[in-house]
Parts: sequence; structure tokens; C-alpha cells
Amino acid sequence: MVKIELPGDYEKDSWAMNEEEKLDAVPKLQEEGNREYKAGRVAEAAQKYAEAIGNLEQLLLREKPGDSEFVALDRRKVPLLLNYAQCKLLLGEYYPAIEHASSALERDPGKPRHLQHTGELYRSRVYR
Repeated sequence: MVKIELPGDYEKDSWAMNEEEKLDAVPKLQEEGNREYKAGRVAEAAQKYAEAIGNLEQLLLREKPGDSEFVALDRRKVPLLLNYAQCKLLLGEYYPAIEHASSALERDPGKPRHLQHTGELYRSRVYR
């Protein structure tokens, strides 16, 4: 059986996207992840956040570290990293949770929420 898909009826894989499409996909993936999380589908939410992080990482490879474009893209990763870390914590995957929360803290150290979140992740890992 053959299935015909019209343009716009399917989602492109990130390898098939150009830079603009990858950048446009990030907030959509984040919103999809948020919806999945609110619906209690934590693993699916983690996948959406991971895809968004992956898109940003691919875009970062094209920028020079320290340039304004690089910094802006890198900062966009912070909420995604924290959301992904929270999902991993709920899934019982502590080391990835700690790694991603710590990564968010490195990028934005002035936020007490990031520090608190990272500390909670370490504490949950140590006492389990």
C-alpha cells in the first residue's frame, strides 16, 4: 500500500532542514514538549526537548564561539536543557538530568532557579 503525503503534511527530519527551518522548529518543538509534559507523557516531552536542543546545537556549529549569534543561540538552550533535565529526573535517569541541569547553570549562572534545580537533582541522586 502506498501513502501519499502532500507538502506540509509531514515533519522533516532535522538533517533535511535548512538553517531557517531548524531555527523555526525550535519553539514549535518546545511547545510540543510542554504539551506532552502537561499531559503526563514525560518520555515524549523529553524527546521533543532533545530534538530542539539538537537543532540548536547544529546551528551553533556554524557560528563562531563568542559571536553575538552564537551567544543568542546558546542562551536559547537554557530552558530546553532545564525542561529536558526535569523529564530525565522524572524518568529516573539521574546522570543525564544532572548533566543537562549543570549545563544550563554554566550558561546562565546568575539564576537562583538553575542552581536550586541542579542541587535538587544532585540530592535526588545521592539519597536514592
